[in-house]
Amino acid sequence: MIRKQDRYFFDVDALIRIIDFYIDKGEHTQALEVSKYAFSLHPNSVNFLIKQAHLFAITGQDQRALDTLERLERISPYDLELHIIRGNIFNTTG
Repeated sequence: MIRKQDRYFFDVDALIRIIDFYIDKGEHTQALEVSKYAFSLHPNSVNFLIKQAHLFAITGQDQRALDTLERLERISPYDLELHIIRGNIFNTTG
């Protein structure tokens, strides 16, 4: 799909499974690419912002992760996952 530059519609659950598949394989660049595509299809999905922040953090893009978490916090301030990711970033950089 990416090579052909085609765009297909996937529901949120399918995209989450694809992202998790790449994360499990350690292919974080591909997972990040899918998360960006997923967010373009579902721009109001908190799930993809969390995935993006997590992927930015594990690929060493701490500032991008923190910026994404800040954006996420404005939408969903009580989401536990955002606080865990932020804590992990501060734990590794602090």
